[in-house]
Amino acid sequence: VQFEPALPSWKTAAAGRVASAAGVRVILEFESAFWCSSGAAAATEVFGVVGTGPDAQGGDAATSTDTTGAPVPTLLVGLEAALGKPLLVAEFAAGAAEQALSLTNDKLIEAVMSTLRRVFPSSTAALSGAPKSSQVGRWGEQADAADEGGAAPVP
Repeated sequence: VQFEPALPSWKTAAAGRVASAAGVRVILEFESAFWCSSGAAAATEVFGVVGTGPDAQGGDAATSTDTTGAPVPTLLVGLEAALGKPLLVAEFAAGAAEQALSLTNDKLIEAVMSTLRRVFPSSTAALSGAPKSSQVGRWGEQADAADEGGAAPVP
């Protein structure tokens, strides 16, 4: 990007020092918002998940894995109240994102579904099949390589 007039050198130097971390976002649409407490979505629901891998024990929880070794989402956000649709966003950050970038979209979606089955064991009917729809977004150093394996970024 070039600016006209040119930015002062101290601004371009600062912009050059900004690092971009890897990240993966999986958006799932379900038939209903099974994660809403008491059946009412009064506000957007946000919750985190801790994996069972070695890093979940006193280390960086962002690199946690589930019992199959798949990365665990760092953050889950329910958007039923905000958008009026039963959408759930799973964010992978830090070490979990680096690990998630190597997976295909299908494997990422299954990793999120596996986490949801563990967190919401009473919602087996809602989680027994595939979500109604899904979208995966990737950014970071390995995102382009992962996309060559059949993974499509969110437009």
